Amino acid sequence: MKRKLLLLLGCVILLSVGSFFPKDINQLQEEGIGSESLLLASETNYNNINSVFAEKLSSYNTYGVYPQLYESSLQATFYGVATLDNLGKLDQAEKTDIIDYIMEHYNESSGIFLDKYAYRYLDMDFSQVYYPLSTVLEVNSYSILALERLGALGLIDVNKMINFLWSCYNPVSSGFIGQPYSSALRGYFNISTIDNTYYAIKTLDLLMSDWNSYSQQRNDLVSYINSLQITENYDWRYGGFINDLDANFNSLPGFTEPYLFSSYYSIKSLQIFGMVGSININNFHLFLGSIYNSDADFFYSSPNKNKSNIVATALGLDLSLLTGFTLDDETNLTNFVYTHRNSLGIWDGSTTIQIHELIDTFQIVRSLKDAGKIGTLLSSDVEQIVDIIIEYYGSYQGFSLIPIDYPTMTLLHTVVSSFDLYEKVSELDLLEIYRLISEAYVYEDIIQYNGFYSYSNIGILRTPFRTFPLEFYSSGLKVYNKEIGYELSHRATFEALDSLRAIFKLDDFSLIYDLLKLKDDILETQFLNTSYPEQHGAFTYIYGYDAWFLDYLSKNIYFEYTYYAIKTLELLVEELNIGDITFLDFDIPALKSYIDTHIVEYSEVLYFNPDYTNDITTIIENTYYMIYILKSLDLYDLDDQKLTNLIYQNLDNENIKNIYFSYKISEILDLEINFDSELIVNLVQNIFSGDAKEFSISEGEMVNQEIFFWVCEMAQESQLTITFETQTSVALGGTLNISASISNLILSYFERNLTLMFESIQLGSHKFNTTFDNHYFLEVNVPHNP
Repeated sequence: MKRKLLLLLGCVILLSVGSFFPKDINQLQEEGIGSESLLLASETNYNNINSVFAEKLSSYNTYGVYPQLYESSLQATFYGVATLDNLGKLDQAEKTDIIDYIMEHYNESSGIFLDKYAYRYLDMDFSQVYYPLSTVLEVNSYSILALERLGALGLIDVNKMINFLWSCYNPVSSGFIGQPYSSALRGYFNISTIDNTYYAIKTLDLLMSDWNSYSQQRNDLVSYINSLQITENYDWRYGGFINDLDANFNSLPGFTEPYLFSSYYSIKSLQIFGMVGSININNFHLFLGSIYNSDADFFYSSPNKNKSNIVATALGLDLSLLTGFTLDDETNLTNFVYTHRNSLGIWDGSTTIQIHELIDTFQIVRSLKDAGKIGTLLSSDVEQIVDIIIEYYGSYQGFSLIPIDYPTMTLLHTVVSSFDLYEKVSELDLLEIYRLISEAYVYEDIIQYNGFYSYSNIGILRTPFRTFPLEFYSSGLKVYNKEIGYELSHRATFEALDSLRAIFKLDDFSLIYDLLKLKDDILETQFLNTSYPEQHGAFTYIYGYDAWFLDYLSKNIYFEYTYYAIKTLELLVEELNIGDITFLDFDIPALKSYIDTHIVEYSEVLYFNPDYTNDITTIIENTYYMIYILKSLDLYDLDDQKLTNLIYQNLDNENIKNIYFSYKISEILDLEINFDSELIVNLVQNIFSGDAKEFSISEGEMVNQEIFFWVCEMAQESQLTITFETQTSVALGGTLNISASISNLILSYFERNLTLMFESIQLGSHKFNTTFDNHYFLEVNVPHNP
């Protein structure tokens, strides 16, 4: 008993932690200290975290911006492949990786391709918005046209694809729609459009040996395309082509029809049939004349002189040469395109709105190639264009619609918060971050509400992206597509302001912009119309509560934005020093009622139901948001045990998002969830991409840059556990041997910045020695008479 008493009266304590600041420490006595593989995985995680920090600084020095990785799409991948091919440089791309990316979206059974953009199309709610150029038909055409250029058409079932494309033919009006035709399709899905028709004809012409079996459809298509030309000479749109025959359907939103893009699709479709001469050429020339600025040598894209003049000039040049339109100076027109490349060496859409989407360079290069003008580009210019397309748009084997130099508020917040956690924020370019965040702010002098765009670095004059990237355009029914990103949002506002706080620039920002007005505008976004009981009490994603906007707003209520509205209000209350959030003028009982109506409670578990998905990780995420809000408003009254059961029953040690939000719930409620640190350490190692220097949610998925902050937070703030091993008894006059290791959810390797002590009344204080593999050991001589 005396020998045991000596051990029980001793304890192992962590004396110093260097740059790590654990909230609390747990001690465990176990038989083993930890496997060698676990220690290696932990050291790898430690090194990987440091490599991400280094990569952020290095990439900023390289690009002058913190690169944003956008999601690839089949549409963008076709644009990238076609542009490189038209420049004669497709061999510089990683063709095998691109083919693999395309084929990941192919279903051998159905014989068609589907990506997130195609699913967003199927989810289209025409009462909200329509996103063009990403229909199921177009996504399949992009895939086929890209595979053909890559020499990989043999990987797909050609007959199945031909049958699919013809299933999208509209037998009533002719033309093609975006999915297989059925009279039962809802909304405008049954309306043929010329963009769908162009890609269908182009792809069928590639896959079929001839059109002989479809001569009637071919003739009807020629008639359909000609019916899109405006022939009434009293119409200001005289001579051009519209995109569809339904006046209520804006199938190419963002421009006034007819415009050059719909005319391009029409005439290029007819060119495939050898039927360009079937249009009213004189009337079309009048249309070209109405958008041709001969004094400045460029084309507008429509008679209302909208802002796409660089792309429009390339298309206008191509169509002018194809139809015989007389140009004042063909050379000057060509030079206008060549001389208006941006600082990267590629093209913006216009000289006014300086945004460079991949579609801009794709359409310009395509038209220059078709017009026989691509050869006049210098070889050095071609190399520069190719390098930028690969570096700025190449993403996860494929290509993305928008480039890496448009950082999101989420990325900036991830970078700032992670560097702040590790006391490295001074290593960042704080003035540039301040500029990017300030540029993203919109205020009442511009529009009728204050808030932040979700992205930056595109200049002061803004217009929606022409290709509507999924990260910012996600409205829809949420049957297939579960994305909920928006151009402007409370999330972006919180991330921007919190980043400014961390870099000590929030005070500077408040000297320029009225934060009281911002606070008031956020309060006005609470949705308080009782005609929508399921949404009543929540906050919209950005827009103020307004009667004319009710139907749209009611369909775009997601609890995540209520959480970020509360987080932003908390931040503003503290910055403005105006008391507590509960004193602000918003309907707290209505918010509590909204939460209560979305709580699902059973005998063993409870959670928040986000409505739009049954994904358990998203449910856990939203449950954390619920807990945070209730505690913030001093309204928390939930059953902790049921929440504990929720986590234990749904822990997914192969999903870092699941682990992170489970951890956040455990921390905010002090639940002391017993996570399996060995599995999590291995997970963090397995989800790291050595090429991208980023983490993904699960092994094999595309990287998600936000995860870096999650990993940093858990590495810095999760509970430290000291595990030690010693003899069960020690003879008086013998030696007490203690081995110990230190770990948290992410790491058990902390370099040499930890000091471990053994404290005992009988044996005194002793400092542990450290081994090369981050173990701790101690030998204490036990006196004969302690």
